[in-house]
Amino acid sequence: MSKTVKVSISMAGTTIVVLLFLMFVGIGFYHEHKSYTCRECSSHRDGWQWRFGEWPSPSVPLANARFVTIDSAAFKRMMTSDHQHDWVFARGSAYFFGQSMGCSLGQGRSVNPFLEHYEHSPSFREHVDESIGRQLLTEADLRRLVQSDFKSHDTDHFIDASAEKLGRRLIGDYETKY
Repeated sequence: MSKTVKVSISMAGTTIVVLLFLMFVGIGFYHEHKSYTCRECSSHRDGWQWRFGEWPSPSVPLANARFVTIDSAAFKRMMTSDHQHDWVFARGSAYFFGQSMGCSLGQGRSVNPFLEHYEHSPSFREHVDESIGRQLLTEADLRRLVQSDFKSHDTDHFIDASAEKLGRRLIGDYETKY
């Protein structure tokens, strides 16, 4: 065997040993996934990126991040074309050979009860549209309900007390009807 081949095999072996050691101590290549939620319309944004390092410590990006945005029903129904999303971190995790290395959670997971019903129930959206048709609810009320924020992500109380009352009434009417 020539000296060049022996050196190449030795370098490849050393590289493999170093990579295995880094994987063993938790430093290596991983695929990071982060999710965000728009504070105003509840649309979702997911991003993925290959990185090198130790998650969640600072690491080096190995490729550009890819992002996918999924517009919410509230965005499609109520937001104007000039709406600028206000993204709030919801969750993040890293994957190493398909296995999760951990998870971090943010306040973007919190959704007000009205918006949760609106996003997940087509029949509730119909109920809201009927309420607007019967003039029990205005478009301005609807936007206020969607954009009502929490006092903190630990509670389910709205800053806007009248929006909270209106939202709870609509949810109660819907639950009674269906």
